[in-house]
Amino acid sequence: MTNTKSSLIMVGGMLILFLLLTAPATVSASNGQNPNRQITSSNTSADNLSWVRMSMLANEPYHFSASNNNFSFQMNTLLNGGSNSCDCAFTWWLQGVVEVTNSHSGTKGAFVGDAFNEVWNGGNDHNFCYFYPSSPPNINFTGYDVLQQTTLNTTSKITYHMSVATSGGSNLYTNTQTCIYPSGYGSVSYFTQEEGVIVGDWSGNHVAFKPLHSTIMYGYIDMVSNHNSMSSSSLTIQTLESSNLYQDVTSHFGESYGSMYLYTVESNENTTATT
Repeated sequence: MTNTKSSLIMVGGMLILFLLLTAPATVSASNGQNPNRQITSSNTSADNLSWVRMSMLANEPYHFSASNNNFSFQMNTLLNGGSNSCDCAFTWWLQGVVEVTNSHSGTKGAFVGDAFNEVWNGGNDHNFCYFYPSSPPNINFTGYDVLQQTTLNTTSKITYHMSVATSGGSNLYTNTQTCIYPSGYGSVSYFTQEEGVIVGDWSGNHVAFKPLHSTIMYGYIDMVSNHNSMSSSSLTIQTLESSNLYQDVTSHFGESYGSMYLYTVESNENTTATT
């Protein structure tokens, strides 16, 4: 699978304080997030207004290093019944990406520089639905949360939302866009499988976080559907990028969500290795 820089997306208008970068790949990372508990759905019917969400919150200030001093929050989602080994002609992978860099205007930290979605159909990929904060927020503070959400409005259109909030509940940045899929990528009818990882930013990059043996971040992924067909299982990760953060699942459950259904996986992201 060809690796290209990715981006992120969010679901329409939900400002809930609950929040990585290349085209997803089937290669397992040797150091971090493997295996990774994912949300799966057996639904094969059209699922307009369903959505996926990822929220990650800093547990303590941290340091990170990578070849380009970046890392990413990746919300990777298989579509339309696609699988890691599927070479399908229809659109079958959607990736929401939030990119973070270690400096801005000479100041060190963890600055959210941009976010976007990437769509992939078994041979072609395209980034779209971009956000560029004019004043990139620094998320390297205890309790600072990054959230992204993508909603399937129709088979040809999504709504992507990304927000950054403080531990006190103040929004540092929020943006929502409704975007039409790029031409040539087919329609999207339903979500099949969702994961959330914190890894290097693109093309197989690795990122290492410190302090070691600590919970750097914690949060959740969830999926909302019109169909009560969701569950979770430990599977090989979808991304080619890696990190020294290992997922410690604290809870996974399904429940009603108004007239729809929700499934959630909550986890701690722990530093376990030096590289």
